[in-house]
Amino acid sequence: MPKTTFVRKPGCLSDVRNGADLIRQHYGPDHHPYYVAAERVISPTEWEDLTSCFLADRDWLEAFSNQDHPDIEGAPGCLRVTSPHSEIALLIDTQGYPYARYVAIESPA
Repeated sequence: MPKTTFVRKPGCLSDVRNGADLIRQHYGPDHHPYYVAAERVISPTEWEDLTSCFLADRDWLEAFSNQDHPDIEGAPGCLRVTSPHSEIALLIDTQGYPYARYVAIESPA
């Protein structure tokens, strides 16, 4: 099962980066297991909107939250979000909310 470092309720992408760095400094390398339950490719405009305000409610995150994604071996089902013009992929664990409650940057394979 892959692992990452999720940041709780980040405001923007820099909060995810800085928060993950802080968590790793205090607790060591990535330690949150996850699995990709679904994937979504968004436009560059949607990407800018998402990464500048993770706390906004979004219909597509609510739709993901309303689906059943049971934990597998203790790992939550996450939504993998990409955009054609971004070099990173985001992992979002909504925990049933219509916004990006927990966000991580997917580590390269």
